[in-house]
Amino acid sequence: MQTTVRIAEPSGDADQPRALASGLTGSDLIFTTVLQSIAGCVLAITGGIGLFLAIKAVPTFHHYGLGFFTETKWEPESDTLGIGSVLVGTFTVA
Repeated sequence: MQTTVRIAEPSGDADQPRALASGLTGSDLIFTTVLQSIAGCVLAITGGIGLFLAIKAVPTFHHYGLGFFTETKWEPESDTLGIGSVLVGTFTVA
């Protein structure tokens, strides 16, 4: 008795890629929305802090001018203020 094995010929539909969803669905959409909301809040808070500090620094800049950034002495008793040395350390650490 002889056994014949038939090899099935591939049909045209078998090798077609399946369609993928193009957008976010379900939990991915919720996660993305929550993450974007948190990021927006962080940017708003950080921007608000920066704006507050800039507004409060205006009188200092009017009094000491741009020399405030280059002066290295901090002597409030003699009305000499500067953050030059502190800025160097800040940029070195950053």
